[in-house]
Amino acid sequence: MKTAKGFTLDYAIKAGVDLPHVGVGITNDGVESLNLFKDLYDGVVEGWHGFKSSQNHVSNMNPNDLKPFTISVATINKYVKSTRVRAGRSVNGLSLPAFTNAKDRAEVETKLKKCFAGLQTDTELKGS
Repeated sequence: MKTAKGFTLDYAIKAGVDLPHVGVGITNDGVESLNLFKDLYDGVVEGWHGFKSSQNHVSNMNPNDLKPFTISVATINKYVKSTRVRAGRSVNGLSLPAFTNAKDRAEVETKLKKCFAGLQTDTELKGS
C-alpha cells in the first residue's frame, strides 16, 4: 500500500529504524497516509497521547483561560537553562517535511508568501 505520492509503511518507520536514539519512531506525509495506515497511526496516537480516534479535538484560543505557572520565576530561572518552541505545519494536499519534495516545498513557500502578504504592513507583524 502507498499514497498517491508514493509514501509507504517502510518510509513511515524509517526514522525509527535508522535513528532510534532520536525518539521519533514513525512519521507520516499527511492526511492520506494517516487514513491509509489508520489502524497503525491510531494506535500510536492513543499510546503516546492517550487520544482515541473516536474523540474530537477541542481548541481553546481564549488567552483568558491560560493558567499561570505555579512554580516561582526564581525556581524556573535556577533550573531552566534553555527551552524551545516546536512548531509544525500542515498544508492540505502537500506532504509534510518527512516526505516532501522540491515541488511541495516551493508550493508551501508560495502559499505562505501569499498569506503573509495579507498582514498589515504598518504593525510589528511586518516582515521582509
